[in-house]
Amino acid sequence: MRLFSTKIFCPGGNMRIQVKIYTALLLLATLAIMACSPGGWGNPALTYTVTFDSQGATVEADPTSITVTSGQTAGTLPTEPTRTGYTFGGWYTEVDGGGTEFTASTTVTANITVYAKWTQTVFAIGDTGPGGGIVFYVTADGMSGLEAAPELWNSGSADPYASWSNVTTTAVGTTGTALGTGLANSNAIIAQGGHTASAALICRNYTGGGYTDWYLPSRDELLEMYAQRAYIGGLYTTDAYWSSTEANATDGILVQNTDGVAANMAKNVVEWVRPVRHFGSTPLVTEYLNNGFEEGSLDAGGWNYENVSGTIPWSIATVTLHPSGTAPQSGSYMARFQSYSYSSGEIARLFRTSGFAIPSPITSVTLTFYMYHDTGYSGATDRVQAQVSIDGGSNWTDVGSTINRYDGSTGWKQHSIDLTAYAGQTVTLGFLGISQYGNDIYLDNILVTGKN
Repeated sequence: MRLFSTKIFCPGGNMRIQVKIYTALLLLATLAIMACSPGGWGNPALTYTVTFDSQGATVEADPTSITVTSGQTAGTLPTEPTRTGYTFGGWYTEVDGGGTEFTASTTVTANITVYAKWTQTVFAIGDTGPGGGIVFYVTADGMSGLEAAPELWNSGSADPYASWSNVTTTAVGTTGTALGTGLANSNAIIAQGGHTASAALICRNYTGGGYTDWYLPSRDELLEMYAQRAYIGGLYTTDAYWSSTEANATDGILVQNTDGVAANMAKNVVEWVRPVRHFGSTPLVTEYLNNGFEEGSLDAGGWNYENVSGTIPWSIATVTLHPSGTAPQSGSYMARFQSYSYSSGEIARLFRTSGFAIPSPITSVTLTFYMYHDTGYSGATDRVQAQVSIDGGSNWTDVGSTINRYDGSTGWKQHSIDLTAYAGQTVTLGFLGISQYGNDIYLDNILVTGKN
């Protein structure tokens, strides 16, 4: 208090005292200002609340709010929330990942609520897919599947009409029917010489959701779409939709909207078109067995046979003998059960020499194979019974119904048997041939596939 003291002699003699008083008042004012200022010893620092909205989390963030000093960064964030079937993608100033991201280094200047961003990873039929379409098929784990473009995907208009392709007399020759083959089919159609327009091209040009992998569905993909049509908006109920599966040089395969039946149709006919896409990393279909006897011998192809009754054999053939002159369903070879040359009641089992493991969970497992039917010896019930063994061939169980060689038709026919009940087991496949002394039995293209 003596810093400003000085001896001044003037009338009254009070100058020194006055300086001391004014200095004291200045100090008191300064202290008052400091006490009332934010952060001063008389007034704690101004703070704000950050609230964390977990947006439907299974387990909320912890804590659900934090207090931050004005002008400071958030620092440590809460533990991340979790949500079944989704991946957490951070905190944002608007819902669904809108606005700006809020991080530990974000400066806080006001009370604020931030929102969890979620990316769906597990889907169910009817959900909105990653590309903005409607999910109509999912794998058993729900992490992969197929989505159809949404209603009004066509620039706000309904599904367009288009021909299968402008190339109408030349086969593409490489299209598949199964789930997961539509993209390759579509690309093959577009790559065909002379191609300028097609249903496949319309689908490949669609970029919904920012994705460029939309395509014209294969036959089986379109059948799945028909089965779940109640979830997919805007599908027509008249006429048909094109698949990307080719029937032959002049026909493509469509699925009729009235009954869901796949049928051949001339490629120049216009039908409805709807794009689809495969999302996720899980393959839609897994092959567990695919063999058409093209190795030229039973043992080379992983097959053998055993007699159950009599001495009748299974063998490999390049052309049918009884009846004569028919080629394999595809390729150069097929399996032959020689019932024409052996007595009624003789039985032999054609079987795989090794098994295949079917995982669990799985959506479904299907055995398909081609069998040649003819109209000779109509009274002879030469037949085949598909079988499986789960103990390496010691014991066998019939699967599906017995299939007679004679059924009133002539030609190769594909047969299907459900093996889903064997999920989680290692299966050995067999075909029991039963002779009734009619014509021979022929099998080709044995395939076991699972919908994942």
